[in-house]
Amino acid sequence: MGLRLLHREIFGKDRATGEHVEAPADIIENLDKEQGETAEFSCSTGDSHANEGKRKKTKLQDALLASMEKMQENVESLLKTTVEQFGMMSQRIGYEHDMGKSRREVYGIINNISNLSSKQKLLAASKIVDKSADVDLFLSLPEEMRAEFVNLKLTRHV
Repeated sequence: MGLRLLHREIFGKDRATGEHVEAPADIIENLDKEQGETAEFSCSTGDSHANEGKRKKTKLQDALLASMEKMQENVESLLKTTVEQFGMMSQRIGYEHDMGKSRREVYGIINNISNLSSKQKLLAASKIVDKSADVDLFLSLPEEMRAEFVNLKLTRHV
């Protein structure tokens, strides 16, 4: 049987409709029959039909085992990828949680700067928390430099 015909047999249009649907074991068995594979017969024993059945079963079992091993490899790969993605998602969630805390902390610090109006405090806080890099920088500055950073943000110099 040619490769194209074999491909059409296995991956044909009716594969998902329920019509002519076969289990993997049936597919392998039918392909063996169609390809005309025959079992070897032993002349020394009288029960060649029993040996033929055993050899076909072994061939079928080997094919099924190989198929199941490949499926197991695919599932393991999928699970590994899923675990990695969940790890990245949990890191991002943790980072966002930490940033939320930091953003709240920014306004608390700005609110203690005495020479700013309420409007300036809100505007400065809004500008700083807009970018996580600005939040990190603001919180890392010594207290005496934070007021200057706020003034630079308000005058659009930073």
